[in-house]
Amino acid sequence: MKVDSPATGQHNNLFGESIRQWRKIQGISQMALALSADISIKHLSFLENGKSQPSLEMVMRLSNTLAMSLKSQNALLIAAGFNARSSKLSLEAPAMAKVRQALTRMLDHHSPCPGQPTHGQRRRAENVINLCAHGHIE
Repeated sequence: MKVDSPATGQHNNLFGESIRQWRKIQGISQMALALSADISIKHLSFLENGKSQPSLEMVMRLSNTLAMSLKSQNALLIAAGFNARSSKLSLEAPAMAKVRQALTRMLDHHSPCPGQPTHGQRRRAENVINLCAHGHIE
């Protein structure tokens, strides 16, 4: 399979079922998701029913609209027949040195009363860590 090139047939239903499940868990109608993602309701319906094959850009657009975690985005990419975009790196990996430095500095400045990150802060931190790990931030 080529990188960023979807495989045929078998992944469409898994992708569609995944999108439908995420939409229902969040209590979002097809119309609301389609409007938020700036696509037609008919196209979203075709994606959910496996009648249309999603592009990489469409998978990313829907996962971002649904505010999926990087782990869930990877699962959705794989369900659509694409390669995962984000890999899991240990905080001890050499590529994570700057992230470790930033976390240590932040924790040192909060001492002796460390804070607890909220869900939104954790998601933003995951995105920053992913960008650092892939060399987008130095």
